Order: sequence, then C-alpha cells, then structure tokens
Amino acid sequence: MKLVERMEMGDVRIATLEMGGGLLELIQREGSPGKPPQGNWSHVALYEPKFEEALARLESRGVEASTRQLDSGVRLCFFRDPDGHTIELMEKGFKG
Repeated sequence: MKLVERMEMGDVRIATLEMGGGLLELIQREGSPGKPPQGNWSHVALYEPKFEEALARLESRGVEASTRQLDSGVRLCFFRDPDGHTIELMEKGFKG
C-alpha cells in the first residue's frame, strides 16, 4: 500500500492508503484502541468514478444521503446501508 494523504481534524488523525486501485482510509482517535467512536468517524469510504450516477441511483431508491464538499472541491456522499453502517462515496481520489 502507498500512503496518499495524511490529515488531522482535532484529535483525529486520518491516513489514506492506495491499494490496488482502491483507497483505504484509516482513522485514529486519541485513546485508541478503545470503544468505537460516536458520530461519523466509523465508516467505509469508497471512491466512486461515476459519482453523479451513484447519487441519482441512491435518490431513486429513497436512500437518505448527505453530501459535502471539501476545500479541494471533491464532493463526498454519506448514507447508511440496510444494517445501519455508514458508507462514504468520494467523487475523486485525494490526488485525482
């Protein structure tokens, strides 16, 4: 795996690794390991090359999703799978 990006958000450190054309995002909070963090820090993040189409599919199926845009202009979409796990779709890779 190759390190793509490191960032910090408060007491949270995030490392994004490239692995075989995909990205793996590792998140570490102060005091980790421990119980899972509350909020939107525990999730799976996936690069979606057809971001607009994916958003349209989610909307057509009645999935509640929220989007946000990073300072870099990259858009993110967050929604929950049928079991309640948070899924993040990324419009582009961090360097893409």
